[in-house]
Amino acid sequence: MTDSKGAEGIRMQEWVDLYRKRNPARERWAAGYGPINHTVETQARVFAMAELLAARGVKGNGMALFDILYAVDRVASAAMWNDNLNNCKHEWFRRDCISWTEY
Repeated sequence: MTDSKGAEGIRMQEWVDLYRKRNPARERWAAGYGPINHTVETQARVFAMAELLAARGVKGNGMALFDILYAVDRVASAAMWNDNLNNCKHEWFRRDCISWTEY
């Protein structure tokens, strides 16, 4: 008997790689931003959602879906950075806090 989970994972990885390579905006989003990383499973789900939206004729407000998703990653990354800064400013003595010299 073959390892169907392993084979499915390989098929998913191959499909994600092919889908990413067809469009630079998809590739840029899939690469993540800062601390944000998108797993192969997440990429596959988002790519499937994009295909479903396209098949239904959903166009949005004129901005490309993957440009919006990339912008959302940037905003989320900035929010994480800002939250860390706020924690450091008030709790600079904590060992798990980034030191001010790193900013």
